[in-house]
Amino acid sequence: MSKWLGLMLGLLVSVTACAHKTGGPRLPVVICPGFGIGDILAQPIKGRSPADLKAMLDRPWYDAIDVSQDGGGYKPLQAVNSCVDYFIARKKGWIPLKDFEMAVYQARGIACQAVRDVLKARPAVKSFLEDFKLDKKAPEILPKQLALVISATESKRILADSSIRYWSQVDPIQKVEPHGDYQTTYQSFTASMQNLNFVAAGDFNGDGIKDLLLSSSDAVIGGDYRAERMWLLTKLKADGDIKIIKEYQAL
Repeated sequence: MSKWLGLMLGLLVSVTACAHKTGGPRLPVVICPGFGIGDILAQPIKGRSPADLKAMLDRPWYDAIDVSQDGGGYKPLQAVNSCVDYFIARKKGWIPLKDFEMAVYQARGIACQAVRDVLKARPAVKSFLEDFKLDKKAPEILPKQLALVISATESKRILADSSIRYWSQVDPIQKVEPHGDYQTTYQSFTASMQNLNFVAAGDFNGDGIKDLLLSSSDAVIGGDYRAERMWLLTKLKADGDIKIIKEYQAL
């Protein structure tokens, strides 16, 4: 992982702007407020420099999660206590021993992947996302995969239906509540609640075009469902759709 740090040291990285600011002929890698996993570490990290991000991957969490090959009912094979541990466990297909720790483990795993990807991001030379905002119109242009669909069967049906393209077609939004420039809560008519956050922006896949890392904290009003999701999005031309480059999976 040290090579990622070395490659990033010379880049212009903004930790105060978020998602839409430009930086001259090249668009800097942008890290939004609150990004990272500093708060779950035994020794918290508040900074967002490349060195800080690398330390987030290396340092131990404030508590460990036992994992095994088949989850519950078996002896733990490893105590996952850092992002480094998580990457090893994920590669081997190990999952939490205790079911009630699954949601926390998944959230931490997705965050670890995001930190690692941000370390590899580069300044972009072109962007078609400068006008994108987390406003009431966002569900009308964001891909359908961003809608909260709990049923696996329904999710497969929606993904297979080519006539459904956007989030708003899956779950129409009833209420939009912005929280500054980089965070907005969306409540649907089906009682789902999604808190969307700009995470980071930059060229994540080496094509020179600006990509956007976006997360969603999901819940159902009146229920106990909770989940964390994250996507890497891009837009390749001015009149094109926003596309998903990567949908983060913890396991």
